Amino acid sequence: MPIDDGHRSSESPTRTPRRKAMLAVLISGVIVVVVGALVWRSDSPATGSPPASASSRAVTTSSILEKDQVEARLRDILKVRDRAYRRRDVDLLRPVYTADCPCLHGDGAAIRQLLKDDAVWVGASTSVRVKKLERVNDRVWVIVANFNASPFRIETESGTLIRAVEGRTELFRFILAKNTTDNSLQLGYAASVD
Repeated sequence: MPIDDGHRSSESPTRTPRRKAMLAVLISGVIVVVVGALVWRSDSPATGSPPASASSRAVTTSSILEKDQVEARLRDILKVRDRAYRRRDVDLLRPVYTADCPCLHGDGAAIRQLLKDDAVWVGASTSVRVKKLERVNDRVWVIVANFNASPFRIETESGTLIRAVEGRTELFRFILAKNTTDNSLQLGYAASVD
């Protein structure tokens, strides 16, 4: 937007068309140089790397695909966890948890307690809504997500109610790590975020 400071230009009206003509020539020259550079670049021999735009597009696409796979893997792990509690079978957790995952110890102890008490979980299920997913390195991913646990009942094997458990949603941090044997992602850590 022009600023009117109250002064009139001292240029004569005949100099303005020359200035416009020179500006048009200058702009045309810049366009010719840019187009020439692009043509020269496309005619030069391939250097083995794709143009920057294609490269960044490929990285973005593969990153999105990889993130989708990591998120899907976390959901699969939680389904296995739910199944382990329903069946009261700790062995189902071993292929999806790392050997040093604190969750393996905690979930294992809870399942063993269910067996000891002749109790079962009825109607329990979990899900996540991912808020942040970050790749730490080639082997480790950190996921921050809302962890949703449905309401469920703890009953005796004969169906007598022991306790009703309310559903809850908590913000959790999960760490998934690649297994060195088969490169599958396993749960290495899970804890609520304070």
